[in-house]
Amino acid sequence: MFRRRTPLSTIDRIRNNLFPKTGMVRAWRYHWKRLKRLNGSPHTIAIGFSIGVFASFSPFLGLHMILALIIAWLLRASIVSTLVGTTLGNPLTYPFIWFGSYGIGNILLGRNNDGPVDGDMEIGSVFPGIADASSGVFQDLLLPLFVGGTILGGIVAAVCYWFVARSIHAHQERRRNRLKSSRVMDTGTGVQA
Repeated sequence: MFRRRTPLSTIDRIRNNLFPKTGMVRAWRYHWKRLKRLNGSPHTIAIGFSIGVFASFSPFLGLHMILALIIAWLLRASIVSTLVGTTLGNPLTYPFIWFGSYGIGNILLGRNNDGPVDGDMEIGSVFPGIADASSGVFQDLLLPLFVGGTILGGIVAAVCYWFVARSIHAHQERRRNRLKSSRVMDTGTGVQA
């Protein structure tokens, strides 16, 4: 009933998911409303969302959803909320995630912050070295991103868990109260519920 007359091609669906025609804010509002309406306990939904957020801090692009789904399946979290949580990692947020993760990773590894955080290293000098694994750029770039992303992702995921769990709990309480009040009104007018 609510389907398109002409279905979108796979390329158009991918394009709409990455760059929605209605804008990113509206897409996030839609995902947020969908998240609040999921069936399940606030803990299950919030832990799923947090797993998705945590996975989006991984430096392994293309594996975020796979990593998040495996962790969610192991912890028996909500799969749908996990997928919504992975949308935190998108082309608009990746630069902030990477620079923050790289800086924190270098600090935790006791290295001098002479990389992209301070601006001393040019991006052009990084990419040729990635093809040459013996140059040490993998270790110099991926190790700080992984360590920093684990710490920063854990912190952001914990904050997201707290926020989502409270929001879902409040939404479910309001919904229960509305259903109770509508049942009381129906029984008061003689209509059986």
